[in-house]
Amino acid sequence: MQLRFSFVATVLTFVGTIVLINAQDSRQHPPPSPPPSAPIIDVKDGLLTAKARNHPLGAVLAELGSRTKVALVAAPEIEQDPVSAHVEALPLDRGLRELLKNYDTFFYYGGQGEASTELRIVWIYPKGAAAMLQPVPPEAWASSRELKALLAASNPTVREQTYEALMSRPDPESQELVIQAIRGATEFDPELRQRILSSAISKGVVFPPDLLPYMAVADASEEIRSMALDALVTHTDVKRLAEAALSDPSEAVRDRAAQILADLSAGARRQR
Repeated sequence: MQLRFSFVATVLTFVGTIVLINAQDSRQHPPPSPPPSAPIIDVKDGLLTAKARNHPLGAVLAELGSRTKVALVAAPEIEQDPVSAHVEALPLDRGLRELLKNYDTFFYYGGQGEASTELRIVWIYPKGAAAMLQPVPPEAWASSRELKALLAASNPTVREQTYEALMSRPDPESQELVIQAIRGATEFDPELRQRILSSAISKGVVFPPDLLPYMAVADASEEIRSMALDALVTHTDVKRLAEAALSDPSEAVRDRAAQILADLSAGARRQR
């Protein structure tokens, strides 16, 4: 009987030790806090309501950007900063100033044509970090993300300057934005597409192998079809493409194709 009692006491002591260790461990390593829910953002009739409690600045700005036409660009080192704020039905720019009062900010206001001037872009920097900044051309300061925001401008001159800035960037994202505009996937002004293509050719932008051959025979703009043919005069498949262009609905394109074929024939005769 005494042996059994001793065994039970030992087991209870062991279990108690485990419970104590687990309790101490839970105090030293508390379970992680659940992630905060998404910030509450609402924009109605030009008035901003925003409620955030320790939300990352980048998440708050992304939520704001999805509900406004304003591009909100934060310096990378502050995107994870926890932000707590409560803004109740303030005009958008005043609400943003209140929300971002602990940061340096630049607010850009602009208008197109007859449209009234309104807030377009806000740049956000750590407090005190923007004191020495000054305006310079976009190609000197803007990230691809910032330049991409400018492509939404209704003014074609702004878009053209932005594409020129993107062409000077070697990164794949910038180059892809230019290529998509030339394809007509994101830029629908035919005259602007012509200028972008001309500039890209002169700057030596590297095109996907299928781009110019496709545009030479299938683009909706006859000027771009002709420009693509011109750019393909040294292409290995230029003869086939020029022959296909002989049936182009545009007389100017047909004439250019005929001239390319004549030049090819003359070159072949000289090489004999």
